Amino acid sequence: MHAIETAIQGKTYKPTDIKELLNQFYGLPFAKTQKKIEYYDIPFSFDIETSSTKIPYMEKEQEKVAFLYEWSFCFYGFTIVGRTWKEFEDMLNEIIEVLDLNLNRRMIIYVHNLSYEMQFFRRYFNWYKVFALEERRPIYCLTEEGLEFRCSYLLSGFSLAKLG
Repeated sequence: MHAIETAIQGKTYKPTDIKELLNQFYGLPFAKTQKKIEYYDIPFSFDIETSSTKIPYMEKEQEKVAFLYEWSFCFYGFTIVGRTWKEFEDMLNEIIEVLDLNLNRRMIIYVHNLSYEMQFFRRYFNWYKVFALEERRPIYCLTEEGLEFRCSYLLSGFSLAKLG
């Protein structure tokens, strides 16, 4: 039995479980490109849930603010759910360490409607390269640590309902 089959798929995991889950994929192959870049051969996806509200500002005016209340990170049927950006950041740092990621060894994280989600997490990374159709409409973004976020909406052209 392969180690991947020993984990329970369909169960929801905490961000602190990431190291345990990733260790099951140790030794799986990378897909290599002609540019000698290796991509971890596992599909990863990320999604956030947000809300907005108006808050009092300068006595009479109200300012609209948006905030994250939940995020999910999925791969091979495993779902990790977190509530804070700190949890997400800590989990990604574990991933970078366990998978030994860098600019030549990367993992692809698909995000449906990356342009929206990136506005929430763009300040948490050191960006190496961003390829966008226009301002605030990225197709993919690469961090200095080897995390490559790609927009599944722009790449597929399908709504999430039709893509899924």
